[in-house]
Amino acid sequence: MTLLGGYRELIKSEKWLKHWLIIMTVLRLGSISMPFAPLWIVEIKKADQYLLGLLGTLSIGTSLLLQIPMGKLADKIGRKKIFLMLRPFTYLGTLLLIWAPDPLTLAIAVGILGAVGVMAPGGGGIGNVSFIPFITMYWESFPAEKRGRVQGISGLLDVVGSFASLLGGFLWQAGYMELVLIIPLLADALILVPTFMRIPESLT
Repeated sequence: MTLLGGYRELIKSEKWLKHWLIIMTVLRLGSISMPFAPLWIVEIKKADQYLLGLLGTLSIGTSLLLQIPMGKLADKIGRKKIFLMLRPFTYLGTLLLIWAPDPLTLAIAVGILGAVGVMAPGGGGIGNVSFIPFITMYWESFPAEKRGRVQGISGLLDVVGSFASLLGGFLWQAGYMELVLIIPLLADALILVPTFMRIPESLT
């Protein structure tokens, strides 16, 4: 079997692979804002090095505090429920990244909640905690002998991230800075989550 034939057979044999590829494409769209979120925090919101340090500390601390209890809960009630329960906190953090009235509020909110496109892949804070059951469910959705090919197909989507970064640069240069931050949020909420909800729970 040829390489292309093997991938074609994989897509046909794995019912939910197409859904996961859509989801992974949306995640790559986070590259639109990833290079520009630090610029937004420093240049637009006027955060200094101390507030950036506070943001990072809160992000790591939140992840450390919640990872084990959320992981245990995911083992009991399912990865899917935990991801869907935690993901809205990331959206709230993204909105506060844009609309926070002062840099201190921004640092605390984004550090704890996370934000789409910040500290990828999870977004930092609670965003990172939500990413763990998500990526666990991703790998559990495929037989062990097929995961290498699944990752190979998923890796091809990195080109989406490259184009997303270019698009983000054009939008930022044109003055649409808020749009650079909001596009990944909208794609996540309107495409990733509805697609994810169709995929069956991996925990059995």
